[in-house]
Amino acid sequence: MKKSIILLLFILFVLNTKAQEERRFFFWEMTDNKSNNVTYLLGSIHLGNSSLFPLPKIIEESFDRSKVLVLELDLNSIDPFQLAHRAMYLDGRTLESALSKNTYQMLIRKLEENGITEDIANFFKPWFAAMIASISYYEGEGLSAEYGIESYFLKKANEKGKTLAELENVDEQINVFDAMPDSLNDLVVEYILSGVASGKEFDTDKLLECFVSGNDQELSSYLFKDDNLSEIDLLFMQRLLIDRNIKMSEKIENYHKSNKIHFVIAGAAHFLGLNGIIEILNKKGYRINRL
Repeated sequence: MKKSIILLLFILFVLNTKAQEERRFFFWEMTDNKSNNVTYLLGSIHLGNSSLFPLPKIIEESFDRSKVLVLELDLNSIDPFQLAHRAMYLDGRTLESALSKNTYQMLIRKLEENGITEDIANFFKPWFAAMIASISYYEGEGLSAEYGIESYFLKKANEKGKTLAELENVDEQINVFDAMPDSLNDLVVEYILSGVASGKEFDTDKLLECFVSGNDQELSSYLFKDDNLSEIDLLFMQRLLIDRNIKMSEKIENYHKSNKIHFVIAGAAHFLGLNGIIEILNKKGYRINRL
């Protein structure tokens, strides 16, 4: 009987260890040769579900050791009036006037499926309307910002009284699409609704599986490895990822030099690939260790 119990405990231990190994996520430790400073880097997914939790112990412990939580955008700092001013037409223009007939009708159908009437939608700029439709789609697939990695750690940081910082401000994030010329409005809508930089949609279960397991090769294949990228796809890739990765890396460097432990969270796509934050920091001589 004792042998059976010992065997059962051993099997449970092995299974639990294997499960923890499979839940690797995208998590790195950043150090350098000139100081004892440590910065933690966590690739996030903005929408998630309960399958993401519990997070690996090493991530939770690293967060507890950190003094500052750095988010891609400090969600506490968002001014809804500022967002509305940038995201809506206030000069008489409409969503319908900004898009081709086919794109407009497609977008309106998606918005109406989620309870947003055409009258209301016509106040939205194309990029904002497309983002609402995209978020609504993924929420319909069972994902929610409530289970996003940022939301989880922001709540913990607020409870623990940690200092908050950000890699970008609201204007910088909005300008990624809002600064595009009106001639690209249809393509902006198509791009946002595609869900990924390569213009291909992938199912949410596969996305979560890649994220939880920390499978960078498979996730990167969705995001970057497409030989059929058009010029407009490359433009969006440049604006959405490459340019921002450079600026984010500079911010991370400055935080790292502050002699405080920072816990940095940004979308996983920003860390991956040849133009990702990890590669940029590696080239600058920082030691980046995957945990």
